[in-house]
Amino acid sequence: MGKRILTEAQLQARREYNKRYRESHKEIEQARVKRFRETNPDKIKEAKARYRDSHKEQIAEYNRNHYVYHPIVKQTPEEKKAKRIEKYIESFVPKEKICRYCGSPFMTEYRKSKVFCSEDCRSSYEHYLSKLAAKRRHGKITALDRLDSDITLPKLYKRDKGICKICGGLCEWGDKTIVNDTIVVGYTYPSIDHIVPISKGGTHTWDNVQLAHKYCNTIKSDKET
Repeated sequence: MGKRILTEAQLQARREYNKRYRESHKEIEQARVKRFRETNPDKIKEAKARYRDSHKEQIAEYNRNHYVYHPIVKQTPEEKKAKRIEKYIESFVPKEKICRYCGSPFMTEYRKSKVFCSEDCRSSYEHYLSKLAAKRRHGKITALDRLDSDITLPKLYKRDKGICKICGGLCEWGDKTIVNDTIVVGYTYPSIDHIVPISKGGTHTWDNVQLAHKYCNTIKSDKET
């Protein structure tokens, strides 16, 4: 039997059928393509080479347009050395910055942190990030697309002016004691309260947090559970 010759209408009908099949079986097609790529790397390489050979003009045109908007700037060894020296000198110049943890302005110093005003703020911020990571691992924070990691207790204290938003009293930083190298906070110590609890779909964002006494926050959590 000879090769079957299809009319233009039959070819068009077959193309439409194949298109509908691919759209309705996307996962199957993707899995098939993935298996083919894994089992036939040589064929994929040859197909890419044939494409480059048959589309040289289009590829050259793309490269010309691309590098017009994204030019590659080559530096001489002297320019690289001068840039390194300039960056080194800048590290000696004090600059005013805002502390990432407490939000207070500070002047940078050579060989010291450029984002924290003290080592205490650095360690407190790292401890805060570790607690956030633990909450994400245990599923307590699920809205990962809405999570402000720059929310810290000192910044929230400044924003709410030290007032508990639950009872209206003043939060006290000094309401704490140290027992066996462990800090034990009191009733009026400040804490971060989520207006809509995270367990009920609330987000860890600035519009959903408020300052509260540790005691008021605990009582609120007990009522919600």
